[in-house]
Amino acid sequence: MKFTKLSQVGECLQIKVEEKEITGFSFDSREVKKGDLFFALKGANFDAHGFLKEVASRGAAAAVVDATYLGENFGLPLLKVPDVTEALQKLAKTIQALRKQRIVAVTGSVGKTTTKEFIATLLSQKYTVAKTPGNSNSQVALPTAILNAGGEEEFFVAEMAMSAAGHIRKLVEIAPPEVAVVTKIGHANIEYFSDGFEGIAAAKAEILSHPKTTHAVLNRQVLAYQAFQKDYPLQKKIFALEPEKGDFVLEGGWYIKEGEASSQGFRLPFSATHLCEDFIAAASVARILGLSWNEIISGAHHLKTVDRRFERIERNGFVIINDCYNASPESMEAALSNLPIPSFGGKTIAVFGEMVDLGSYSEQRHRDVAQFASKKVDHFLCYGKGCLPMFDVFNKEGKPAEFFRDLKQLKTILFEISKPGDVILIKGSRSNKLWQILES
Repeated sequence: MKFTKLSQVGECLQIKVEEKEITGFSFDSREVKKGDLFFALKGANFDAHGFLKEVASRGAAAAVVDATYLGENFGLPLLKVPDVTEALQKLAKTIQALRKQRIVAVTGSVGKTTTKEFIATLLSQKYTVAKTPGNSNSQVALPTAILNAGGEEEFFVAEMAMSAAGHIRKLVEIAPPEVAVVTKIGHANIEYFSDGFEGIAAAKAEILSHPKTTHAVLNRQVLAYQAFQKDYPLQKKIFALEPEKGDFVLEGGWYIKEGEASSQGFRLPFSATHLCEDFIAAASVARILGLSWNEIISGAHHLKTVDRRFERIERNGFVIINDCYNASPESMEAALSNLPIPSFGGKTIAVFGEMVDLGSYSEQRHRDVAQFASKKVDHFLCYGKGCLPMFDVFNKEGKPAEFFRDLKQLKTILFEISKPGDVILIKGSRSNKLWQILES
């Protein structure tokens, strides 16, 4: 269920507008399609009102703009509102409230997208399921995903992210989850929290704040933080990997213990511990929502890693682990700990981009990761000035290392030093765009 008439949108936003068909919703002028309603957002470094001409040329049906906008409309009907972001969120909240979907929401510092994808795959063994596409998890991307969803599915699996306190609370008001999932708490966005990990944990715990939420599925690690030690009016279920204690524990990657009971044995299509952790989170949700072990195991055979997230690529006799979607100290160490072993006397090469949003932790955490990597990596290539502490550590350890400011030059050197049997890990924060190394 979604609004298909501009007049319906206007009614929701208390604006009188003409009767006109809407076929989609967008906030990115580059992705506008014919019939879309465009939301002209403003940010610290951009103002989408400057792209209305482009939006009109792409065939948009109309645009939601700031009430103070006095520029041209380029033939577009304009819906003027006091705050474009709030209008987008209000519309998504109204539409979602009209639907009968049950919602599962996922947050955490690492593994959100993969866990969301795994949950959707498992639940689809029994139910019809929709999900947020890609990493549409922000204050604007999640509401837009809701608006563009069909709305007739039994379940909607939503990924929720934040960079400040209050962000996730706003998202759960828009899409109240029946089941809320929290992966590990880590360094991601710690730059924005003066109270460090406890502040991050408190912001993530907002996913438990809605009265419609009846179940919390928590990584055992988050119980160390005060925000998750509170008494919430819901059922908490803890997931973990062997030998940790929890309500759901993946034992040896072969079977799941649920309390004193166990599933039959099975094999996952991956062995990396962080992916196994994402799976046991998804399996916990599936059990809570009524799936049998047979249905979960059947769904497990269909699980796939997400693009650029520990994605295995074989090329010219060497193995590439493309994990360059994003990076934090926790995900860096997880990737390093789960690399395949080189063959034919090959070596391990790490291509690292800098980790962003670490604030005052940045230099020391880059050094820590490099120290950890030095025990597992034979040759190190780093990109971006934030990686200089890593480069320094590798030099002191006497290991081959190069520093680059030019990605094309890095790519050239990487494939010059790579030989059959080598394993190459490519990982860094999204802003590094390290995936371009693999583009022809």
